[in-house]
Amino acid sequence: MEKLEKFSFEKEDGTVVNANIVGCFTVKEIGKTFLLYNTDGNDSVDVSLVVNKGNVVELNDISDEDLESVEKLISLVASEEEK
Repeated sequence: MEKLEKFSFEKEDGTVVNANIVGCFTVKEIGKTFLLYNTDGNDSVDVSLVVNKGNVVELNDISDEDLESVEKLISLVASEEEK
């Protein structure tokens, strides 16, 4: 199976966005999967909640609580890589 590195998605306003995948992971404690990506020409990293709806995968905005969990996990991983 080929690894997906780039993808396009359509925003609610109909705008099509091209993005590069930075990472994808599941936080087992809350049972949610998140996708980290950046859009073409943008150095910042965005995060979305991945919702599997059969043959379709939706990227939804995340709550402040979920963002806190994601940031905590990223900090943990970053600190482990520094060792």
